[in-house]
Amino acid sequence: MNLSIFSRWDVIVMCVALAVVFTFEMLGVFTARYITITALVRGYMPLWIRAMVLGWMCYHFMIQS
Repeated sequence: MNLSIFSRWDVIVMCVALAVVFTFEMLGVFTARYITITALVRGYMPLWIRAMVLGWMCYHFMIQS
C-alpha cells in the first residue's frame, strides 16, 4: 500500500485511531473489566445488518478492486 498519496496528518490520524481501537479491544480481551468493540457489535447490532456490512465489504475489497 502506497501511503505517500495521503497527507501526512491523514496517515498519523489513521495510525493513532487504529492503535486506540486495538488497545481497547485488547483491554477487553485480557481483562474482565472492559468490554470489547466486538462484543458491543454482537450485542447491539442485528445479525442481518452485520451480514449486510460483511457482504458489502467483501464486494468492495474483493470484487470491485
